[in-house]
Amino acid sequence: MAQYKKIIAVAALLLSPKVLACSCEWQGPFSWLTDDADAIVLGTVIAHRGNSFDIEVERMLKGKEFRQTVRIWGHQKDDCRAEVKNFANNTRWVFALDQIEEIPEGGFDPSTPNVSYGRVSDYSLPKCGAYWLKAEGNKVRGNITSIFDWEYEGDMSPVGIETIQRFIDGKASYADIITESNEVTSGDAMMRKSKKQMGIGSEWDH
Repeated sequence: MAQYKKIIAVAALLLSPKVLACSCEWQGPFSWLTDDADAIVLGTVIAHRGNSFDIEVERMLKGKEFRQTVRIWGHQKDDCRAEVKNFANNTRWVFALDQIEEIPEGGFDPSTPNVSYGRVSDYSLPKCGAYWLKAEGNKVRGNITSIFDWEYEGDMSPVGIETIQRFIDGKASYADIITESNEVTSGDAMMRKSKKQMGIGSEWDH
């Protein structure tokens, strides 16, 4: 009996949320992700529920969305999604999102409706790339063009939201973004990026 209990305990440990973790390759900076995103939205975080948060839509930079408020689902079990705790209430962001089209088997538990894979027509926020930019007035900051692995913030000045919109629409280039941002490429900046690549001084969960 003791041996069976030990086997059950090990199995429970292996299946626990703390052990389950996603495994994925870095998909790149925000500018690499715009083509494949189902929607790109500027909005303000207004509420958190379990592993999701709601945003009030200010502007759709890509795609169509007729709801004023949409729900975005983050990390749960081994989903390669962002941690929702990183997006505080009353903060503004530009998100590159995947729309949830179907729920996989076991993806929804009626007993924990606020902790799940999500709902059809809601959105999910991947984590293995710079899928978000912090909005500050009419500009955004974050990793827009840096190719360094696991670099979420980037060493560059804020870029206008209109420039991002034109880039998404194919009317602006990488050069336009870099020129406006004055992206730092000095030796000191490269060292800071290398430290972030190794997980030193980053606020984001990898």
